[in-house]
Amino acid sequence: MSQRNRHYSSQSRRLTRKLAAYTAAGAALAAVEAEAAVIYQDLGPSGTTISLYQNTPFELDLNGDGLADFEFHTRYYLETFCRSPSSSTNTCTTHSYFFTRLFLVGMYPNGVIDDSQQRVVLPKGTTIPAVGSVHRSDSLLAHSFSEPIGNEGYSGQLEGRRGLVGIAFEIPGEGRHAGWLDLEGRPDHNLTLHGFAYETNPGKAIPAGAVPEPPSLALLAAGAAGLAMLRRKRRSLKSESAPSGR
Repeated sequence: MSQRNRHYSSQSRRLTRKLAAYTAAGAALAAVEAEAAVIYQDLGPSGTTISLYQNTPFELDLNGDGLADFEFHTRYYLETFCRSPSSSTNTCTTHSYFFTRLFLVGMYPNGVIDDSQQRVVLPKGTTIPAVGSVHRSDSLLAHSFSEPIGNEGYSGQLEGRRGLVGIAFEIPGEGRHAGWLDLEGRPDHNLTLHGFAYETNPGKAIPAGAVPEPPSLALLAAGAAGLAMLRRKRRSLKSESAPSGR
């Protein structure tokens, strides 16, 4: 074997070992992602309807263990007060306001995450922590009606919009997990739940809107990069070893 060929054979062996190292690194990365992954549930284009006027709570089991992690509750309120007393008669017109509000209630110690501006609906990419203070949200949707003037209105952070709601919930025996809900306020003033996701690693934060990346992609990317480099180097070495033609 010529010196040039021996040099090529040695280079090839070293590059083959590098390729194996890249593949192993990709496999290790895949294993890490498998251990601490984002679980995502897409509920399809039509999603699931959550009514502002439902009679029974809508239960949401995020991790499929048969236990409700969150419930959507409808609460009714009646507030009566006196407005615009007459200076001549010292009488007033009694106004009654009827409120219907949709709450997202986490089974203790689960709850909803606000950002620094106390928004329930979070911009995509907002970090949702698995620790810290959580609460129930009373600002998803609301319907109000007043008597005797008959004013009517709808409000809430999800009224007429779609957004991501940050959550944190407890899995027994594991700890608290961070997640998010994809909710939309519909034209009929109800909600559509389009999907949800959570981080399987307890205590780890999750970006709002994050979805899982298949571990196989990391493995394939690492292997493809190593293989491409090996091929380029082989072509270069063969070109150097080719006769000059003189």
